[in-house]
Amino acid sequence: MLPKLSTLLKLAKALDANINLNPNQESIIKIESNKMINNEAG
Repeated sequence: MLPKLSTLLKLAKALDANINLNPNQESIIKIESNKMINNEAG
């Protein structure tokens, strides 16, 4: 099941806010996207 558009927009905003602050951005992206997808599915 694909996440809703609103979820993707929230994720994009969160990533945009943190993109220059976190050296481990790739892992943050994975964690946050997994959380969002789990919340949508749950």
